[in-house]
Amino acid sequence: MEHARDTQSTNIGLLLDQEKAYDRVHPVYLRAVLLRFGFPQALVDCISHLFFDTYLVINVNEFFSPRVHQHRSLKQGDPISPILFNLAFEPLLRKILQDPFLPGFRLPSPTVPSANVKLLAYADDIVCLLSSPADLQRLQSHLQAYSAASNALVNFHKTEAISLSGSSRIYDSVWRDALLQQNITSWHDARSPSPIRYLGFPLHTSLAQLLAKVQQGCLIHQQHGLSVRGRATVLNSLILSKLWHVLRVLSVPVSFLRPIQSVISEFINFRIFPGISFDTACSPRRHGGLGLINPDLQQCALQLRWLEPLLCQSTEQLSSHPSIW
Repeated sequence: MEHARDTQSTNIGLLLDQEKAYDRVHPVYLRAVLLRFGFPQALVDCISHLFFDTYLVINVNEFFSPRVHQHRSLKQGDPISPILFNLAFEPLLRKILQDPFLPGFRLPSPTVPSANVKLLAYADDIVCLLSSPADLQRLQSHLQAYSAASNALVNFHKTEAISLSGSSRIYDSVWRDALLQQNITSWHDARSPSPIRYLGFPLHTSLAQLLAKVQQGCLIHQQHGLSVRGRATVLNSLILSKLWHVLRVLSVPVSFLRPIQSVISEFINFRIFPGISFDTACSPRRHGGLGLINPDLQQCALQLRWLEPLLCQSTEQLSSHPSIW
């Protein structure tokens, strides 16, 4: 999003809302997909019997209804249901990824050209990156074909659009008519009062929004008359917790971390003289510090989890996982 803002991109992200995604999976479609992926006939028959040759009985105040045959739906809570849904959803994802007329969004690369990012998907939550209204029309055609084959249904009136650059001007100049034609009315940009959420993660169009949220948290707790240790505890447990998920998945620049440190120092030293240095505040309590979590070091620690599997495996083990490369 920072790159989109710097390049004044008109790209948007479209967060598709699927109506009862698991409940609408059709057994005939799922069976065809599993066979197409090369699963043995015996296994596909077994899965079909387990999920779709079953009967339901409704209990209302200890009165049981007649048996009802389950014609569709993957059981919620069943350990194999997420895998089956992912397989059923995969044809749509591949169709979008392999469409040469959907350019997606190109990330900056200092060395070799990077592949365009066309979508983000986790279970039934999908974000499609579009560069023009023509992309929206093409995406709509793919969704219609997928819905006709699988019985899926996309709620466009619940679908949300976000400006990747944060610009509000592109809504009227580029996207307004195309989105309204598809009954998409939810729009988010840098002027929106709250960020849009994907998988529980707020999608900030600018790190300045995140910095403002930390500043607001500090201003609120400044009025509570906290002790110095109390302020450190509030920072670690409440205010800075807003950063940890962002730092886990993003490598934020120094130009963002320095203002964060400044805000932290101002909060710690509010109405205190002489002030406590940032390094002292981040030192352990046994060494005379406050045990404050340093966001710079925390970013390194959180992102180490992505490197640890690579560092702890042998070359032979890595070679057996081509997806790593």
